[in-house]
Amino acid sequence: MRGSCTHTELEFNPWWTVDLGAEFRVSRVSITNRGDCCARRINGAEIRIGSSPVKGGITNPWCATIRSLAPGATAIFDCGELQGRYVTITIPGIRILSLCEVEVFGEKLPSSVFSPIEQWEKPREPKQPWEEAKENWQPYTTVYNAALEGKAFQSSIFDDLGSAEHANDGSTSADYLRGHCTHTQEEANPWWTVDLRERFDVSSVVITNRGDCCAERINGAEIRVGDSDDEGGIRNPR
Repeated sequence: MRGSCTHTELEFNPWWTVDLGAEFRVSRVSITNRGDCCARRINGAEIRIGSSPVKGGITNPWCATIRSLAPGATAIFDCGELQGRYVTITIPGIRILSLCEVEVFGEKLPSSVFSPIEQWEKPREPKQPWEEAKENWQPYTTVYNAALEGKAFQSSIFDDLGSAEHANDGSTSADYLRGHCTHTQEEANPWWTVDLRERFDVSSVVITNRGDCCAERINGAEIRVGDSDDEGGIRNPR
C-alpha cells in the first residue's frame, strides 16, 4: 500500500481522465497495471481521446482496448494521432478501475488545427469495410523495465539519500528527501549508470527529474547506451 495507484468504487462505467490543458495530437498512451493484486480488473478497459469532458470523456473517440495486462506490466498503445484535450480510461459495465501509471505522448496543437489548404482539402473516398477495420486495428507492445533488476552505480555520492540505486527502485517520487533520487558530488563529467546484467534492445528510456528543487541541474544531460563500462559508460553511443 504505497499510494501510487488509483482505485474507483464498484460502479457503472468507471473512468479516469486527465485534462491536458490544451488540444494535443496524441500518438501513444502507456498504461501500467496494478502489480500487488487484481490485475484482471483492467481487462476490457478502453482508451478514449477527444475534446469532450462530459462523463469523464467516455464517449470520446476510441484509441484502443486493453484485452489483458500482466501484474505490474506496462503496455504502450498506438493511437494513430488522435486529437483532443482529454485522455480517458474507462471500463464498460459494472466494474472497478485501478491504474498505477498513465503516460501520454504527443504534440501540442496550435490554436488553429487546420491550414487553409487542409480546410479546402477534398474529402477522402469511402473505403471498403476491411480497409476501415485495418486502419482501426491498434496493436500494443508490452514493455519491460529492465532497469528494475539492474545494478546501479554512479561517479560519486553526495550523501546516503542520493545513492545510485534510488534511480531504479521503481518509484517515480521526485522528492529527494524521501530517498528516491540520486545525487553526485560537484565534479567533472558526473555520471549514473545501470548494468542491465545482459544485452537488451533498448527502445526507450524514461527519466524523472527532481521535483523539490534544482530542476535545472539536469539540463544538458546525455543518455548513452552500449557495452562499455569504462568511466560509467560515458563514451557509449548517444
